[in-house]
Amino acid sequence: MFFDRQVTRELTARGFRVVSVHRQFVLPIAVHKTIGSRRFTEVSERWLANAGLLRLFGSPVTVYAERA
Repeated sequence: MFFDRQVTRELTARGFRVVSVHRQFVLPIAVHKTIGSRRFTEVSERWLANAGLLRLFGSPVTVYAERA
């Protein structure tokens, strides 16, 4: 597990700049699979994202970086 600043620092040191960061889910995917409801996933994740939790706890995280 890495903090955003660690990933950014390592990419920058190697000549890249972070263009965007995408986080997918706040709740563990196992919760969504167990419940098995697309509607639950959409509503709960939207609510959690609006509460600011996706930015803090979202995973998986995909970082898009370009060579500077």
